Amino acid sequence: MTTRYAILAGGGQLPSLVSTHLKTQKIKPFVLSFTGQPQPAELTANISFPLGKIGSILKALKAENITHVVMAGGLSKPALSSLKPDLTAFKLLVQARFNLRHDDALLRLLSGFLASHNIKVVAVQDVVKDLFVDTGVLSQTKPSDFDIKTIDIGIKALNERSSADLGQAVIVSDCSVVAEEGVEGTAALIASHTAQFLVKGSKIGQTMKADVPSVGIDTIKALIKGGYKGLAIEAGKTFMLDKESCLKLADEAGLIIYAWSRP
Repeated sequence: MTTRYAILAGGGQLPSLVSTHLKTQKIKPFVLSFTGQPQPAELTANISFPLGKIGSILKALKAENITHVVMAGGLSKPALSSLKPDLTAFKLLVQARFNLRHDDALLRLLSGFLASHNIKVVAVQDVVKDLFVDTGVLSQTKPSDFDIKTIDIGIKALNERSSADLGQAVIVSDCSVVAEEGVEGTAALIASHTAQFLVKGSKIGQTMKADVPSVGIDTIKALIKGGYKGLAIEAGKTFMLDKESCLKLADEAGLIIYAWSRP
């Protein structure tokens, strides 16, 4: 069977990055986006469906002889009342006990559903290499001991939020949590508050095939504009898109970039 890739695309640069890397391997992906959701940047979808139309999505993938799917880009968490599921989606929701609160459980359920139809879900990092960073200080500007203590408070807050599936980022100042990420996303979190550090990382035990936290050049620009002191991301669990440009801009602005690891 011929390998045929589809990208289930959310918002941001990541879907375009995946598409570019697949094309370098002479693979032209089929791009499916979601109506009413953030759209991929610099990438045009071949087709679009509401999130609740899982049956229609599967039919479209089968019509294109898709064998592998990559989930890339951010989506907004829908309210159950607005989802309007088709019969296939309704059956999946029954399996999930109608619980849309836990993104990871639903993503695992969707991955299993696609696998049951002979469609393999492939992690972004298996297509695009070198998206993760190693533990340590990545920037020319180094954090002080007090900065590390402040960042550790943010990491502790992320750990406490993981079990409740409450987002992948917090902002901290002077060893205190200023605000926590909600459904509005990281960009809105940065823009709506003044703080010293954005701390971002995965939820403990989450699947790494979808909803992997990421930062990029827009994140760095927003932190600089907001007067932040630095960014702390989880090593090996958070994507840094266009790493070279991110670090160059951070160094020009004196922004701290620090990669941390859970014990």
